[in-house]
Amino acid sequence: MKQIDHCKKCLNREISRTEGILCGLTHQKPNFGDSCPDYKADVAQIKRLERFEKSVNKSEVAKHDGFKYLSIGIPAFVIGIIISVMYDSIVPKSVFHLFSIIGLILGFLFIVFGVLKLYQAYGDFEDDNTDLDEIDLL
Repeated sequence: MKQIDHCKKCLNREISRTEGILCGLTHQKPNFGDSCPDYKADVAQIKRLERFEKSVNKSEVAKHDGFKYLSIGIPAFVIGIIISVMYDSIVPKSVFHLFSIIGLILGFLFIVFGVLKLYQAYGDFEDDNTDLDEIDLL
């Protein structure tokens, strides 16, 4: 872990507009080795950073969106099929037929978008992921 990663999660951190994150005890940039002897974990900040990492993780966002699209698309498509089967045709003869066609089309589109999002989520994000160490979270 880099020094700055320790400091981002420490209660003793201090933020300077010109210098960035400083040690609140020495008022200087971190200059310790692998670990700081004065480190005190800021539990609230650690939770905020974890939430932020999860929100910027493209794979997690794509999974969430994919399941959201599928949870809308599959029921809409099934309802469209049920309504069209109840009236024995897809050719509109009444308002219910129009609902079945709309349900089929929207359901199909949502299913396609959901599958694409899930494919994106489980695909290769190695090249697109932003390294969180490079983002100044504070």
